[in-house]
This record gives sequence, structure tokens and C-alpha cells, in this order.
Amino acid sequence: MKIPFYIIFFFITFSVSSQTNWTELENDLWKQKEKGEISTEDWYFKLKKEAGSITPNITAWFQSKEKIEKNDSEKTTKLFFPENYQFEKENGNTYAKLYLNNHSNDTIQIQKMSAIINKITEYFMIDNKWIKGRISDAEFYTCGFQYDIKIEPNERVYILIDNEPITNGTNKLKYKLVIDIYGQIVESNIIEVKLFENQIKRLKETQ
Repeated sequence: MKIPFYIIFFFITFSVSSQTNWTELENDLWKQKEKGEISTEDWYFKLKKEAGSITPNITAWFQSKEKIEKNDSEKTTKLFFPENYQFEKENGNTYAKLYLNNHSNDTIQIQKMSAIINKITEYFMIDNKWIKGRISDAEFYTCGFQYDIKIEPNERVYILIDNEPITNGTNKLKYKLVIDIYGQIVESNIIEVKLFENQIKRLKETQ
């Protein structure tokens, strides 16, 4: 599996603000990789399993906007994962498909920085309550232009979620995304993700 540079960059920079014990684990793994004691692939796997890392930001990539058929039974904005949402690109990177449908009679606007959709937050069901995870924060990126995408009635936006860090664990959890559309909060349907024990522990400790 090819590991994108931005994932490596995220793990390094995020460790600065993490709790001390997790930071030490991340730094130790990084030193092992730099010394050639573990491969890049092993380093990335151990970051998730041993250091509980899931990257600081969830990346929501804008793909396209298209017309959809009018649905008289739907009068709202709908965020959802379709069937067979999970897929892998030729480079080995894993993504989840996500759609934002506008079934309302009004035009809505979502924020975007270059190809990154802003204001999307993930939640994990842990101990029978929703625990906040990462945020798609366009301001985290230092390059690109921020502007709004207009979604007319009976249009939808196709989004790719870079969700590889939450797909390889041994614990199945319920999961959802929430988008803030200038104060209008829209929740996705619930899917299942797989986290390692330390990823769950780290999420609970950082609340």
C-alpha cells in the first residue's frame, strides 16, 4: 500500500499536541523507522495499533456535482454513504464514497478549500454514546483558495472520504459523519468501521 505524504506529515505534526504517553509512542516509532529498524509500512501500521493514531484531520475530497431526479418524498438535505461505499484506488489508498443530496427547494452552500470540503465531523459509537473524532478543516491546509459550492435543488455533490486509518482494526464500531452547512446540521446514515483497541482508548482519553 502506498502511503500518501500528507498522512506521514499529519502523524508527525499531530504528535506535538497529543497526550504525553501517545506522543512518546509515536516518537519512538518514528525513531525506529528513521533508523531502518522497521519499514514505512510497519511504522504506519504500528502507529494505528500501538499509538492509537487516526490522523488529526479527516480529509473529504470534492469529486463532482451532478443533477439528480426530483424526489417528492424527500424535502431535505441528505448526507449518506451508498451501498458498496468502500473502495480502493489503483495506488492502494482506501476511500469511502459519500453523497450530499439537496432535495429541498432552496439552494445550499458548502465551504471548500481547493478540493477539500470543510466542516465535516466524524463520530464513533463508544460505550453507547457518540464520541467526536476528526474534523475536515480546510483551514488546516496552507495552500489553495476557499470558496463556497452552490448546490441547487435536485443536485448532489460526490465526496471521497480518506478513511483508511479506521478500516483495519479488530473492533467494529458504529460510525457517522455530520456536516455543518452554515448552521444547518446534517447527519449521515450509520456505517461500520474497524478500530484497534488503542485507537478507541485514545479517542476516549482525548474527549
